[in-house]
Amino acid sequence: MATSVKTYIYICFILFIVGSSGCSGQVAQESTPTNIPLRPTSTIIPPTPTAIPPTDIPLLFIATLDGEDCTLSGPNELPPGEYSIKLIDLTGNDNGIWIALLTGGHTRQDMLDMQNTPGEYFREPDWLVSSVRTAEGRDSDGNRVVTFKFYEYGEYIVDLGTYLPMTLWICDPSFFVVEK
Repeated sequence: MATSVKTYIYICFILFIVGSSGCSGQVAQESTPTNIPLRPTSTIIPPTPTAIPPTDIPLLFIATLDGEDCTLSGPNELPPGEYSIKLIDLTGNDNGIWIALLTGGHTRQDMLDMQNTPGEYFREPDWLVSSVRTAEGRDSDGNRVVTFKFYEYGEYIVDLGTYLPMTLWICDPSFFVVEK
């Protein structure tokens, strides 16, 4: 029996030595490459008002805001496409431009009926579908110029406004995208 205990201990010792030789407790060291390029860093540059480079997209509309009225000059009807609008903002408030398709048989007059006085903000109804804005910038005179896509037929309105204070100007007249 003493021999079997000695054999058992001997086998355990051998297994211990063999098993622990792969786990010596030392971590294999890999060489660290010294030629790794540095991670590129980016510098955030704040936007500056710059002129929009010339494009093939026609500037068809000019919206003028004088603080009492918003007037829109341009065609009453146009085919689907991508067009630009320039804002001449005489208020000095740096108003933004939004264009939306009137749906569900609603008209520009329905929008005017929701507003007590010109410039008063109200939450726009869900029957407006905002047009897709594809570009925005400033012309050489500092006027905001925005390009939109118009691919659905119907009546569109141009809204101007600011967030602080919240204002909303509905330009006159609306225009129509029609099949030509």
